Amino acid sequence: GYFIMGGSDPEAITLSWPTTQIAYLGPEGGAAVVHRKKLAGIEDRDDHRLLLDELAEPFRRNMNPWRGAQMATIDNIIDPVETRPRVIQAFEALGRGGRR
Repeated sequence: GYFIMGGSDPEAITLSWPTTQIAYLGPEGGAAVVHRKKLAGIEDRDDHRLLLDELAEPFRRNMNPWRGAQMATIDNIIDPVETRPRVIQAFEALGRGGRR
């Protein structure tokens, strides 16, 4: 939901929960698309699943919100309990002409 919900807008304040996944696809879906030829040659379902899990690992490592914060596309990673007050605070800041 990160990009669908408007992530990476330079004029926005982007908050994230620790469970955010920054990706168009989940890790297995991304690995399946990128490595489709390699996976197509494996007929055994268990072997296919094991290889897909292995190929998905780099996607898992790089789709977390801390990676987004390092790249400056996420302003703050918050506890879900803090969501309401932090969103109100962000709207108030933007309403006063505040920016990221």
